[in-house]
Amino acid sequence: MNNKLGQSFDKVIDNLNIDKLMILKQLPDDIKYDAQEIRFRINAPIMVVCKSSQYFIFDSGKASVIPGTGMLITTKKDMETIFASLCEFSVHSYENEINCGYITIKGGHRAGICGTAVTDNNIIKNIRDISSINLRISRQIFGCADGVINLLKNNMHGLIIAGPPACGKTTILRDTARQIASGALGKIYRVAIADERGEIAAIFRGIPQNDLGYACDCLDSYPKHIAIDHAVRCLSPKIIICDEIGTSEQVEAVSQGFNSGVLFIISVHASNKLELQKRPVVKSLINTGAFENIIMLCSSDTPGKIKEIYKAGDLYENCRNNAYNNILHYDSCTPCQYI
Repeated sequence: MNNKLGQSFDKVIDNLNIDKLMILKQLPDDIKYDAQEIRFRINAPIMVVCKSSQYFIFDSGKASVIPGTGMLITTKKDMETIFASLCEFSVHSYENEINCGYITIKGGHRAGICGTAVTDNNIIKNIRDISSINLRISRQIFGCADGVINLLKNNMHGLIIAGPPACGKTTILRDTARQIASGALGKIYRVAIADERGEIAAIFRGIPQNDLGYACDCLDSYPKHIAIDHAVRCLSPKIIICDEIGTSEQVEAVSQGFNSGVLFIISVHASNKLELQKRPVVKSLINTGAFENIIMLCSSDTPGKIKEIYKAGDLYENCRNNAYNNILHYDSCTPCQYI
């Protein structure tokens, strides 16, 4: 087991400044190593979410998948303290991130914020009365993108990585950036990351909390289409990497970047082949000519594993005639690597 993963969990707990939460540091190592999220909800039990189970935590230090008497409960005061701690006791400094629904903290960990939105003309101006926080434990897994790198070694081309939530898309994109910017393709290529939600690089006070290699520039919190345009005009990247392309503006930016000589590696949401084929944004992306292959990952139960690889140009033709002869199938979700 990787001791750094357990240490990472403990450091997150230390940053929350609540004595009763210190009991979480006494959890068994296998739970701390496997923890993906810590869930806090006012007047509800604290839960630690792992890959295959979610645990209720008891004041005795016990963790169980079954709720019962003596569970640790998040009070309103606890929530206020946790929220203030995540903001380093300066909520105003994190106003833009909070309005987008998250806070990135030192170490690259990310807190999803849920509360009452204050809006003006359908634009969120503030979030008050925080009712729940989903604290996601950051994991950087070196080598998890080896399958992607091997595919690119055979033919440098644009690539779409598709899969359902929590299947490892962002983690693979992160390691892909690191490897390409460190020479894994035979030479060091300049990489730019359009990191609108701060999930790939996890910038904290200007410093990436994740290793992105030697030649990687990160445009943090820029809207994706603006980040892509800025990168193409100012940073001369060979490859641009971004997460969760989903709007026509973003597709147009990809098209313009591709026509300027930039390769793209991006992710999209799709749980299976049929969802992929039904998403208009995927068809629009393929029509740009920027992408040759689409990697479909397995489910969140097996994060980071490749299920199938599709030839982008054949995807919609195959959908019409049910001839999937050009799809490369991976038996039993052969791993790209575990995330």
